[in-house]
Amino acid sequence: MIARSLRKALPHTIVPTLFDRRTRASTDSLQVLQERYHGALWEGVIPIDTQFREASREGIPLPLAQPKARGTLAYADLLAELLAITQPVAATAVS
Repeated sequence: MIARSLRKALPHTIVPTLFDRRTRASTDSLQVLQERYHGALWEGVIPIDTQFREASREGIPLPLAQPKARGTLAYADLLAELLAITQPVAATAVS
């Protein structure tokens, strides 16, 4: 809706989440995403991590509860990439 109202395509990144490399459903789904959305798909994945549930149960964000958990590290990688992508855009918008 926003893209239509602005009459232009908006930049976007598709983030594969709940990925479990042990299951065929996850690997098949990731392969389909890679084939269909190659240019817009983040190269990493956010894995299934039981630490998310445990941190939620305790009412603590995962990075505070388990800073070295797989999920924490995956989201940190995603954030770093998104910031790297948006930093040049923000810098040119201010100029």
